[in-house]
Amino acid sequence: MKKGLLTMAAALICAMACAFGLAACNNGEPNENGGEQTAAVESVTLNKTELTLEVGGEETLTATVAPDDATDKAVTWSSDNTAVATVENGKVTAIAAGTAAITAKAGDKTAACTVTVNAPVTYTVTEEEWNEALDLKYKNLTFTGTISGASGEMTLKLIEDGSIHQISSGDIGWGEHIYRVNSDKTVSYFSKTDTGWEAGAEGSGYDTLQEYEQGNYGDDFGFMKAIIPAAKYNSSFVFDETDNSYKGTVMLNISSDGALAFDMTAKFENKNLVFLDFSAETEGVTYSLTVRLFDYGTTEIEFPAV
Repeated sequence: MKKGLLTMAAALICAMACAFGLAACNNGEPNENGGEQTAAVESVTLNKTELTLEVGGEETLTATVAPDDATDKAVTWSSDNTAVATVENGKVTAIAAGTAAITAKAGDKTAACTVTVNAPVTYTVTEEEWNEALDLKYKNLTFTGTISGASGEMTLKLIEDGSIHQISSGDIGWGEHIYRVNSDKTVSYFSKTDTGWEAGAEGSGYDTLQEYEQGNYGDDFGFMKAIIPAAKYNSSFVFDETDNSYKGTVMLNISSDGALAFDMTAKFENKNLVFLDFSAETEGVTYSLTVRLFDYGTTEIEFPAV
């Protein structure tokens, strides 16, 4: 009799615990009240606990919530210093120099990443350095230019021997082609078609490197000369200490209406020109041209086997 009473008492306690959510008696199966048992979040971890960015930089943090079967794995993000860094769905954007703690929270568990934002390394440049930066010949260099108001994009790779690989679309230019400087200082031309690369017809290349240079490197450099101000413009540019850049005005024949006066911003890092931004408006149409991602590293061109 005593054993029976103990068994009944244990069953009664278990039933009461289940009813009031004090124990998980059914491993997630619906309880007698029709609801499902919940699995609490036990931990939140981030893929990084420290992050360093320059002003304007971005990086996305990833949060992992455990256990996998937690009932509510939703993560909320916050920054304790939005003047330095903001966060949205894990994407951190650097606003100003300083530090900020980015926190991910799921349930009552949190994880944090300390973000250090550095001011970009920029330099004022002399007139000689300005002119040298604009002389892009025989440098390893990759850049991408885009136009809005019209529509187009161009990527141009230069390597030190003078060879060029150019890819363009829309209102910027000339499809995809390569000028290869050969060991005998002649220059071969190749164009990309739907079926692959083709060698250019006779006369499409250059017999000498001098002719190639005089022809503005197959006119690809003509585009560069059109969008990058020559040395004579230097005196019209003023260094703006608020964003460590040079600002001035250039005339560009980007519109069928003729030359437009474009406001231009140029920024240098390590004495190298790293981006140019142009903007102008005419007859209610706003044009902008951005040349970004100047890469002075090791640039490679894969030459066609034709």
